[in-house]
Amino acid sequence: VAGGSSRTSIFEGNDYAFGILPPARHILANALQAVAEEGAKTIQILTEDGLSFMASRVPSLAMSNGMTILNTHTTEAGPSVKQLVPIVKNMQQSNPDIVVSFTFAGACANWIKAMRQVDWNPKAQIFYVCTGINELEQGVDADDLAYMMGAASWDKSLPAIPYAVTGWTPKNFA
Repeated sequence: VAGGSSRTSIFEGNDYAFGILPPARHILANALQAVAEEGAKTIQILTEDGLSFMASRVPSLAMSNGMTILNTHTTEAGPSVKQLVPIVKNMQQSNPDIVVSFTFAGACANWIKAMRQVDWNPKAQIFYVCTGINELEQGVDADDLAYMMGAASWDKSLPAIPYAVTGWTPKNFA
């Protein structure tokens, strides 16, 4: 059982592996489409060391949604606020519409704190991992979490099995 995996390599050649997530290439598609439909045109990417494979899908998704990637910033694993401040300042100069971040849970709060220290934030942020993580909600001011979204493992291509609580299908959710 690979309930939290979406990498092809986990399932390829493993006929008896079971997973519930769509392929990773679909996870950001709905989020980027949604912000593009609201007028977003430019993106900057923050990638923590070890997660660059997750960001590899962003260029094609950006292109298919008429958006431009201005820059990609990579930081070492477990960056401090002090290490993130120069990246925030760099992003502040080009002022992208969206920041898409691929960080481990520990860097999420530090990223938001660094943006607060510089007094800058984009129109929207898409976190690949951070949203919904308890440490993030406890580590930053609640106002700093406004207009941030996370990538969803729900994709409209999944079977139309309704969710017991809301009755929504994956297509409704997407």
